[in-house]
Amino acid sequence: LFGKAKCFECSSELTKALEVINQAVVLYSGFVPALLEKMKIHLAMSDWDQMLDSCNRALSQDANCIEALVHIVLHLVCKNGDYKEVSHQLVLCWWFTTHLFLPVTLRGH
Repeated sequence: LFGKAKCFECSSELTKALEVINQAVVLYSGFVPALLEKMKIHLAMSDWDQMLDSCNRALSQDANCIEALVHIVLHLVCKNGDYKEVSHQLVLCWWFTTHLFLPVTLRGH
């Protein structure tokens, strides 16, 4: 299903891609990459609210999902112009990438 949705997305058939990825989200409810793909399709369709909903769903399953955080920042900049909140989100993204992905020995533990 994931590959089929990607094919539709690449051929600019976004409505069909969304239908297929929705099936994947329902069948594999804990599969975060399907939610991230859904998020990207909504972004390509300029459906900001649904994109944000997909981001939040991905973050509810994986609180450290950098890609969802990046898309929230994109929403804050492009849709809301909320630069104060953007700076806060960027600090979170920076913290996650510098602290969570370093080997334990490099973190000083």
